[in-house]
Amino acid sequence: VGDRRRAVASLPARSKLIREYLTGNVLDELPDELRDFLVDTSVLGRLSPALCDELRGRDDSRRLLDELTARHVFVERLDEDGTYRYHEVFRTYLEERLLERDGQARARAWSQRAAELLEAEGRMIDALRAFCRAEDWAAVRRLLETAGAELVDHTEPWLDWLPPGLIEGDPWALLAAARRAGQTGRFATALELYARAEEVAGTAAAAEVCRLERAELTGWIDPAAPPPRGTGGRLIAALRARPGQYKTVPTGVEIH
Repeated sequence: VGDRRRAVASLPARSKLIREYLTGNVLDELPDELRDFLVDTSVLGRLSPALCDELRGRDDSRRLLDELTARHVFVERLDEDGTYRYHEVFRTYLEERLLERDGQARARAWSQRAAELLEAEGRMIDALRAFCRAEDWAAVRRLLETAGAELVDHTEPWLDWLPPGLIEGDPWALLAAARRAGQTGRFATALELYARAEEVAGTAAAAEVCRLERAELTGWIDPAAPPPRGTGGRLIAALRARPGQYKTVPTGVEIH
């Protein structure tokens, strides 16, 4: 089972090989009730029996989740309280099966229902993904406005779920894009995105975060700017003061 999971994880989620394998060797070998349950609940992210029951209007989700876990069907139990999740590659595949099974309109309506339940539970990143699947961009904008400070610190690649036009007009999305650019070494792009995020920020909190992070990045790359905070900033200040003295970063110094 472990080798099977690693093999699946090593391939692109939407590759033809993955689809053929998961169709022929996983999903189509399951009883109808388990197969339908997997497809129905793929829109939820982290799963709990109560949430699955509410989405489906049923009361058998705990039994089905336990059976799927026992069958090792790319389902992971996260804690003793009965929270589960699907392997991300498997979940992406199941979302595509939902669209194929129900058609675009019904799949969007189902994602909309899931998004509303997730938002009510405070599961903002999962709600955002479901609203994007439903193509409810008004709800996405509202969620970014009300929960942007939480979403921007999340490790999920949620920027990839948004249309470019929405990113351009939202300060939290622009802030996330600036951080991504900085982390990948595109510093000029990051500074530009920080500045644009400040311009469109609708709250003092978002603008202040952008301002501080832009100043921090500027301190790293602009010799004329004040150095950044922390150990790394002190090292940069020393290097600038005595540029010929240090040839390498001293062992044990962490750059923040």
